[in-house]
Order: sequence, then structure tokens, then C-alpha cells
Amino acid sequence: MKKASTVSVQSNGISPQLWRSLYYFNLYRMVLAGVLLTVVSLRTENTILGGEWPQLFLASAVSMALMSVMNLLTISLGKPDFTIQARLQFMMDLLLLVLLMHSSGGISSGIGLLLVVSVAGSGVVHNGRQALFFAAVASLLVLLEQTLRSLQGLSGPQGFTAVGLMGVALFATALAIYGLAERSRSSAKLAQQRALDLAELRDINELVIEHLDTGVLILDHRHNIHNLNRQARELLQVQTPVARLLPLRQVNLPLADALDAIKSGASLEPILRLQPQGRPVAIRRLNTSFGPLVFLDDVDMAHTRAQQMKLAGLGRLSAAIAHEIRNPLSAITHAAELLAENEAASQQDQRLVSIIREQSDRIDHIIESVLFLGRQQHPQQTEIALATWLRRFAATFCDNKRLPRPALQIIGQNRCIQFNSEHLRQIILNLCNNALMHGIQRQADEAIIILEISKDQASSAPRLTVSNPGNRLPPNTVEHLFEPFFTTHRKGTGLGLYLCRELCEANAASLRYLDSADDLVHFRIQFPLTQPSTSTLESPT
Repeated sequence: MKKASTVSVQSNGISPQLWRSLYYFNLYRMVLAGVLLTVVSLRTENTILGGEWPQLFLASAVSMALMSVMNLLTISLGKPDFTIQARLQFMMDLLLLVLLMHSSGGISSGIGLLLVVSVAGSGVVHNGRQALFFAAVASLLVLLEQTLRSLQGLSGPQGFTAVGLMGVALFATALAIYGLAERSRSSAKLAQQRALDLAELRDINELVIEHLDTGVLILDHRHNIHNLNRQARELLQVQTPVARLLPLRQVNLPLADALDAIKSGASLEPILRLQPQGRPVAIRRLNTSFGPLVFLDDVDMAHTRAQQMKLAGLGRLSAAIAHEIRNPLSAITHAAELLAENEAASQQDQRLVSIIREQSDRIDHIIESVLFLGRQQHPQQTEIALATWLRRFAATFCDNKRLPRPALQIIGQNRCIQFNSEHLRQIILNLCNNALMHGIQRQADEAIIILEISKDQASSAPRLTVSNPGNRLPPNTVEHLFEPFFTTHRKGTGLGLYLCRELCEANAASLRYLDSADDLVHFRIQFPLTQPSTSTLESPT
């Protein structure tokens, strides 16, 4: 029978509580009909029920029982429509009760009180207004029954007084049910809205927790895993179907031991590696009524964020200081030029002026690099034919450095990339300057710088490798190679490679050092994969 409620809800959108109420009220009708039939079968000469019209009473009671059985069947099928079923059933119920009352001696038999139950039931199943309607119908039926008895001479005028009181009781019941139904409907609507709000809030919380950079692990008091977010799955290297509802000790033993240590009163929250080769993780435990809530913080990621914030603040400070240094630097440079024009200056003075110029140029280069980093914006990318662009760059570079053209060799096929032209010029210029500064030329006709264009074997994305003859870099140098202000040359600024990497990342590319066993030092730019196009934009000189 309960399946019927589900079917009906799906078919016509009626609440399952209403179907259930109608179902229970028909059970009440069936029990009532059974009681009446039992009383009739055992009746004595003094029995009031069915005393005047026994056959009518028996027919009405049997009809009520059969109607109840039929109604339970229609409710289980969910057909016909709920409104049609309910109204028809209560209308028949009122009619049968009046017939039972008429066959038992009218309103004085007491059966009329069952009409109050039917009116109340109609208000519960339908709503308050329907209760008023059925109260009016029941009052009219009772009035008609009393009028019929009066015409037959079976009742006197005093019976109409009882009918009036019965009508008052019916309408009072209907009004009470109306108020209760309105209040119940408002409460149900409010509860439904609150349930929707809570469900939406729960979904939002789950979405936020799922995308947190901190791993979140929900355990019960037995340390069984109930839920974990994306970062926790990554740190524990597990999948949700495997880890959920399993003991934590089976999933990750070091974490289970660490939580036991914290629970036993360890003063410091531990930092440990959840996997043999994994990253260090800081563990925080929060006790709840459900069980411990565990937070897993990636220590390396936290240090990286702190370093980025420090560098961002340092960059803003450096840009402000660099801007202020430029004015006195210009005055120093101008004064050195005036001293160089003095014909009475000795050779030693000219040497000192040369040192001033050289160091001023170095300071100006540092200032320019810092200011360039400070004013970086979203790059305007264009399509560049890489080999053509590099040939023009090589010609300009060799002329400015007074190098023979073979000193810069370009290898590979022409490939198109999406990149900011000015950023690409700055990157290649810095890498070539480093190659000249740190490179070793063993033969006179040997290429000092090699620019090799190739494609990645896995993704087919274009890449550019800048190589120069030189010694292999030691590991302690490679570790800090792209940090700002790190340099191994006395004239270096320590900003060249850092600036190159920042410009590459701004254009969705990457720059890295290749550790190779040959006699060359390699730096590789990995460009993003782009769709080919018929038009290209080559760089300016």
C-alpha cells in the first residue's frame, strides 16, 4: 500500500502524506463497518442500531465495508485522481452515515456524531475550506433526514433543535480544522523551504571544502574514514571508493599513528611524510561530536605561497626604490661624462671615469629590470614564425655585439607560436647575453650560441633550446638558478633568468635548465601548443 503513495505522487504531484491520510481514513471506515456488522449480527431486541429499518442498516453497513475495500484498491493504484477519489469517498461516507442514522431512529441514535469525524477527516485530507463544504453538506443531509422523519410522523418538532446543535458542532469542527490546516500548511511550507536552504548550503559547503588547498579528512571516533576532499585524496594517494568507510590505519599508517600521538597529548602537532617519497605534511586535529576532523597542509605549498608573497612585497619595494635611485644615478652619469671631456684629466682619472660609467650602466640595467618586473601586465600575444623571427634577432644581436654571423647558429624548421613579441625579445636577449658571459669558445670558427627549434614528442608543442659551450652547472647552483638576485658572475645582476622565467609564465610557457652530459649548457623554452594559422606576425628588430 505504501508503494501506491509513491506511484500517486509521481503521477499527479500530490503529497504522499495526503495519500497516506486517505489510506488510514479508509482503514477507519473498514473497522467502523466491521463493528456495525458485528453489532447487527449479535443484536438483541433492545438494540438501537438498525432498530427501525434493519435491512437498510445492514445494506448501508455492507456498502461502507465494500466501499472501503474498493477505496484501498484505488488508492494503491493511484487512479483516479486524488481529488476525485477523496471528494467522492467523503460524499458517500456522509450519505451512508445519514442512512445508518435514519435506520436507527434518527439523530437521537447518536450515529450523527460520526459525521463530525468525517468532516474532520475531510479537512485533514483536503484542506480547511473542504471541511466547511462537507460540514454544510452533512448539515443539509441531517436536516433532510429530520424533515423526512417529521413528515412520516416519526419525530416531533424537538428533533429540529438537535439538528441545529448538530449543525453547530459540524461547523465548529470545520472551522477548527480550517485553522489547524492553514497553520499546518504554513509550517510545512516553511519546513520545505528550510530543507531546500539547508540542502543548498550543504552543497555549497561540500563544493568549497572539495576545492580547498588544505586537505580535509572526516573520521568517526573509531578513525574510520567517512569523507575526504580532493587535496586529501592527493596527499594520501587514494581514491574515494577505496578509502571511504575504511579504517584509516589500513589507508595510511603514518597518519593514523600521528593522530594517536596527538590524542595521547603530544604538545606539538607533527609534520611527517604520508608517503615514502611524498611531500611533508602538517597535521591539525579538531575534535567534534561526530569524530575527529583532520586538516592536512602541504608544507612545501605553504612555503611557496609565503615566498611568493614575500617576493611580491619585495618587488613593489624594489620598484619604488629603483625609481628613486634613477635621478641621482643620472646626475652621476652626467658628471662622469663632463669629467671625460676634460682635456687636463690624467690617464688615471680617465680610468676612474671609465669605472664610474661601467658601474653606472650596471646599476641602470638592474633598475630597468626591476621596473620592467614591476609594470608587467597581461601580455598582448601575436602569432610569430619562430625561425624567421630568430634570424632577424640574430642579425641585430650580432651587429650590436660586433660578432660574426656564424657566432649565433639557428637550427630547426620554422614553427608558429603565440607569444608577446617584446617579451620574447627580452627572454632571448637575456639568454644570449648569459651565453656570452658564461660560455666558452674553444675554436675560432665555433658557434658561441645555438638556437635549436624542435617539437615535444608527447604533445607536439614547439620548443626552443638555447645552448652554448660551457661547463656543467653544479647542483647547488642549479637549485637557486631562477631565484632573484642570484648570480655566479661578478658583473651579473641576478635578475636575468628570473625575469626570463616570469615572462615565460606570463605567456603560458615554461623555462628550465637541462642537465646534460655533453659540453653544452642548455636552457629550454617550452611553448604552449597553438593551432596553425595562415597569417604570421614577425618581430621587430
